[in-house]
Amino acid sequence: MGGHPPASAPGKKALKPVSLINAILTALIILTLDVSMGSPTLSAVTAFFCVTAGWIWVLMASKERTVWVTRLRFLAIVFPVAAIVLGYWIYDGRQARARVVAVAESLNDYKARHGSYPDKLDVLVPDYFPAVPKAHSWGMSSRISYFRDSNGVVQLMYVSIPPFGRDLLDVETGKWSRLD
Repeated sequence: MGGHPPASAPGKKALKPVSLINAILTALIILTLDVSMGSPTLSAVTAFFCVTAGWIWVLMASKERTVWVTRLRFLAIVFPVAAIVLGYWIYDGRQARARVVAVAESLNDYKARHGSYPDKLDVLVPDYFPAVPKAHSWGMSSRISYFRDSNGVVQLMYVSIPPFGRDLLDVETGKWSRLD
């Protein structure tokens, strides 16, 4: 009877290790759903509280020290990474809005010099910008759209919160509005 001891004591279930990938995917799904419906700041706060509440519950569910240590190590990795990603996302959103304002100012300067707005943003290259500006520094929704609406108002549009959340800037007045 010199065999190995059982993997777990009788009547107790063996604990499965916490999956880092599953936790990150769950947090990203919650964050993506929240981002598509709200502001970046609200999304960051919501994600933080959801993940914190979930992990407090998970930590309280176990009385084994090794499980606590493993889960605390996991939290020590996930929270700083999430904070960095969210911080960059909020920063890039603010920079995108500033880039759109810079394009609007360039368009108004172009109009003052030439008497009318250009047909395309390409005309601003190389006098105002080295290349046609993008709103965001990443992603598919980085393009700034330039057009005249049905009333002839010159507009700039960019996607502030993908997939919707299209913000419009009236180039002449500098007033912002949201398409959806």
